[in-house]
Amino acid sequence: MPCLKKWCALIMGTIFFLGGCSLPSPLAAIRPPAVSGQVDEIAKAVQELLAPGQTVAEVRQLLSPDGEAGGQKAIAAEDLDGDGERELVVGYQGPEQMAGVFIAHRTPQGWQKVWQKEKPGPPGLDVLELEDLTGDGPPEIIIGWTIGASAGNQLEVLTYAPAGKDGSLSYRESTRGGRLARNLAGRS
Repeated sequence: MPCLKKWCALIMGTIFFLGGCSLPSPLAAIRPPAVSGQVDEIAKAVQELLAPGQTVAEVRQLLSPDGEAGGQKAIAAEDLDGDGERELVVGYQGPEQMAGVFIAHRTPQGWQKVWQKEKPGPPGLDVLELEDLTGDGPPEIIIGWTIGASAGNQLEVLTYAPAGKDGSLSYRESTRGGRLARNLAGRS
């Protein structure tokens, strides 16, 4: 009987050794993370809206300490005008140190740019955030440009206005730095 157990163990060991186990190799098991369809749709829309040579910029948060590195992709999808549909706000870098921001609105034909601002080099996009600074519900678009040590930096606030009676979209850029500074100081 002990001899039979030894033979069975030897035969079973040989089968496992020669047959191998059915586990996949580690490389075959590695897969990219799954993303939701909505994120995938936004990423596809952004790629279609960027011109050749343009890439999504990396920015820092507005209230982050000075000198803190960026790393946050400058893409936001949020309802800017209260119509229940999200708009895309994208910051990008282009060739020759050019930087820009655009807003895209979904139409029956797909995403279309409805506003765009570019600054030729060397300014860079430092901050791009959506925040309700006025307390009226829809967020304002905060754009921070780095111009250079001698010229300083520039902070712009953009308000997205609903479509007019003629169906046109309008945008208003705020130049009231004092009010913005008070609102930001109250948030910190």
